[in-house]
Amino acid sequence: MIENFSFLSAIILVPFIGMLFTLFSREDPDMDSRNAFHVAFFTVCANLLLIFRVLTNMDLQKLGLQLIERFNWLENPNIDIILGADTFSIVII
Repeated sequence: MIENFSFLSAIILVPFIGMLFTLFSREDPDMDSRNAFHVAFFTVCANLLLIFRVLTNMDLQKLGLQLIERFNWLENPNIDIILGADTFSIVII
């Protein structure tokens, strides 16, 4: 099941989901923005775990794209979204 999980898409989606939870979290005057802090902290930790998992799945000796994900966006014209990571992009992440 882990082989079919798209880690690169999850790395992109997790911050957006955390942003939505932060926007819709209720702020009580007594909480002093703790709700937004906890959501942001959980989002950062989840994203770091995903990045660590991607790093463990990468073969740093190979050149070129690895962990390639392909999504068909439009049928006519045939447009695909392709995500991939190479060693340089992992260092930047």
